[in-house]
Amino acid sequence: EVPVSYFVDKGKSRKTAAWIVGIAAFIVGLPSAASQGGVEWLSSIHFLGEDMSFLDHMDKYFGTMAVILVSLLLSVYTGWFWKTSNAVKELADGYPGFTKPIIGNISQATVWAFIIRIVCPLLIGFMLYKGVAE
Repeated sequence: EVPVSYFVDKGKSRKTAAWIVGIAAFIVGLPSAASQGGVEWLSSIHFLGEDMSFLDHMDKYFGTMAVILVSLLLSVYTGWFWKTSNAVKELADGYPGFTKPIIGNISQATVWAFIIRIVCPLLIGFMLYKGVAE
């Protein structure tokens, strides 16, 4: 729907936009479909020391590795650049109890900020390392 809306905003009719997006999706999907035994050179691609089909490579690098990388970047951005204090303010707008102490002076926000700044980047970075090393 989003690509169709883009073309509609650019002056195309909804029917024309749907055809454009549908044909583009079909063309982009051909290598994945052909890599399941239909085309030999797409069924076994040697890339970065691995022999896998085109679809397997796309799944590994865009379906797994890219998701891990984006998660790492998001946790680093939220914890270190945007600052957890800004994120806590946003979260507390929807849930005021987020900043109330639960044990001593420790609130859910304190625990969450520690996890976002320290734990998440370390664990996600380790996952990314393991994914690249394998």
